[in-house]
Amino acid sequence: AFKAGGLKKAVGLYGKALQADAAAEWLQDAHVGGLHFRCQCLANRAACKLKLCDFRSCIDDTNAALAALTASDDVPALRLKLLARRGMAHCQLQEYKEAHLDYESAAQLDPSNEQLASDLRMIKAQLAK
Repeated sequence: AFKAGGLKKAVGLYGKALQADAAAEWLQDAHVGGLHFRCQCLANRAACKLKLCDFRSCIDDTNAALAALTASDDVPALRLKLLARRGMAHCQLQEYKEAHLDYESAAQLDPSNEQLASDLRMIKAQLAK
């Protein structure tokens, strides 16, 4: 649904996937997606919400996923996506201090990412105003 441009439908489907995974945890011998699956669903739903300009909901989903991921979780690519998406949402809301923190953290995960570096420079320029 996401690739086809059905963003609202994709948001609903990711929500259903999260509910189904949480419900299945209670079943004996259930093979569910687990933490990484739920965090990926939240990251994907946040991407949809970002495109739909639902910035607060995007931030809520990224916050939930980042809170669930501990420092010991070896998923830097997912953490990078979440930080960048939350940072973009903060930028759209003109919350540049929060965006700066997210982009700084993302840049530490991927120091060679030119897009992150460029966005970070623009955020710093906004903060300097």
